[in-house]
Formats: sequence, C-alpha cells, structure tokens
Amino acid sequence: LRKHKKIKSDLGISVTVPGGSEDVIKALFEGMVLRGDNASQLMLPGMNPVKEKVHKDWEDAREKEKKSRARFAQRAIKTAEVKTELDAIREAIGAGPTVEQFARDVLHLCKVPVADKRDQCVQVDLSPQTSRALRHAIGRDQSFKGRFDLPVQDDTLYLSRTSPIIEGLACYTLETALDEVQALGEAPLARRCGVTKTSGVTEKTSILITRFRYQIHVKRRGGSEAPLLAEEIRTLAFTGSPEDPQWLTEEESRVLLEAKPSGNIPPPVVKQQLTRLIDSVTDLREPIDRIAAERADALADAHKRVRSSVKMTGTVKVDVMNPIDILGCFILMP
Repeated sequence: LRKHKKIKSDLGISVTVPGGSEDVIKALFEGMVLRGDNASQLMLPGMNPVKEKVHKDWEDAREKEKKSRARFAQRAIKTAEVKTELDAIREAIGAGPTVEQFARDVLHLCKVPVADKRDQCVQVDLSPQTSRALRHAIGRDQSFKGRFDLPVQDDTLYLSRTSPIIEGLACYTLETALDEVQALGEAPLARRCGVTKTSGVTEKTSILITRFRYQIHVKRRGGSEAPLLAEEIRTLAFTGSPEDPQWLTEEESRVLLEAKPSGNIPPPVVKQQLTRLIDSVTDLREPIDRIAAERADALADAHKRVRSSVKMTGTVKVDVMNPIDILGCFILMP
C-alpha cells in the first residue's frame, strides 16, 4: 500500500502491480513466514526472492509509464497554433448556426412546416404531401423533433452537421441542382448559375464556386508515404470584367453569400449576363490557378506547423490537381 501511494504521488496516476495476483499472495505469505521465524534476526538480501521480484517488476512498470508520459506529453504543443488550425477547420465545415440556417431554408423551400418549440427545439412536420424524394433522402416518413445544439432529450434528434437528416437535405439539394430532367413535381431548390439584383453590392460582382483538390506528399527518413488527397470549396468573387478582374478578399467573398434579393431581372438580361460570364471562364483559369497555388502553399505551411509542434520529422509537399472545378457561376447586380 505504501509503494502504491508513493508511485501515485510521483506520477499522478496509479500503476497496477505487474504479474498475477498469485505472485502478490506468495510475496505476502513469504514475508509473514520470514518475519515469524526471524523476528529477532536481521533480514539478509535474497531471503525474500518473491517480494524482491514483485517490487523490481513494479519499479520497471513505473519507469516505463514515466517514459511513456514524457513521450506523449502535450506541453510542447503551442496552443495558439492549435487554435489557428482548429478555427480554420470550423470555418471550413460550418458551425451550428450555419447548419441551422441551411436546414431551415431547405425545409422552407420544400414547403415543410417547421415550428419552434421550447428549449430551442424545432418540430418538423412531414406528411404524405411532402416530396417522396425528400423523405427518402432524410430517411424519415414521420414528423420529428430536433435540436441544433447539445444537449438533447431522448425524444429529440441532434441535428448536427453529420446528422443523417442534414446530410440527406444536402444531398437532395445538390441532386436537384445537378439533375437536368426534374422528376414530376420536383422543383430545383438551388441552381448552379444565377443573376440576382441586390442591395448588398454597389457594383456588378461575379461569384465563382470552385473546388480545389490537392495531393499531399509527406517524405520521411527511409522513404515516402502514400500521397493524401485533400479538397476544399472556395468562393471567389471579383468586380469588373472577366478580362480584368479585381478580386475580392476571402472575407468579402464570404459575406456576398448572405446577400438578399431586392428585385427582379428580365430573363433576357439574365441569359445575356450568364452567357458572357460562362464563356469567359477560360480567361479566368490563369488567376484561379494562381489562387489555388497560394492555397496549396498555405496548406503545406499548416502541415509543417503541426508537424513541427509535435516534433515530427520529414518534408511536406502539396501539389494542385488541375484543372480546377467550377461548380457555380453567379452575378450580383446593384
């Protein structure tokens, strides 16, 4: 007991006695016998071999645990760098408010009633009139109660970014946008191209939704690892003409996604504007490739920072996989 307490005091954790309980029992009985037969005699080394073996194995386990805790200690990691990478990940995948706004918008466009309940819960009412494709996408035919934040009750679904319902809504929205032949009664919820009149801009602004893909090569001593594939969706926006674009910053481009329509535009004007933008995508390839190369360098730097913080060796190289995918083209008119 004294040894157990000492080890726990030194390491801050308990280290179990190595071996089986039989060895411990033998050591205890051997100690009692020796103390009874030699109470008035000095104990000589080697007179209690089982006890000495148990203690030696226990010390070895103690040293091994001490080395392990030192090896995996997190004190060397700089929390500021970890926070930077964590914030970037959260920004890329979207947080709770983004998920909630997306779900509410899709359900509203699908004419599915959503009622706010107590404790920040929502009641989603599905019915036979609800699109069959939508019900199939989310895997539910019955109404349900959900919540976008933890904690949730037993009768409430947690609608997180990875929830099957949220993933189903995303897939349904994407498929209706890509499907040129819509099913009977299935109107597209989103489109890959559009022109919007809005008070959110003061001059004509073009938006490109792009997908960048990268191959990450990590080389260590004695060879290289298999390349990793990474991808991200970037919103690129510019003012002026496609021949001489004035690119907006990342933050300015992201704000444009929240722009609200403020009026209608005649269909001929919409077609004319979109045709010109789509035909000019070839001229925009070179600046887009430069942006992708800058993002690849930033990704390589992020990997190097993380590896350096945990004392990992090796070199990191990131290659852009061309051509860059253009997922959508949009124009905002003042």
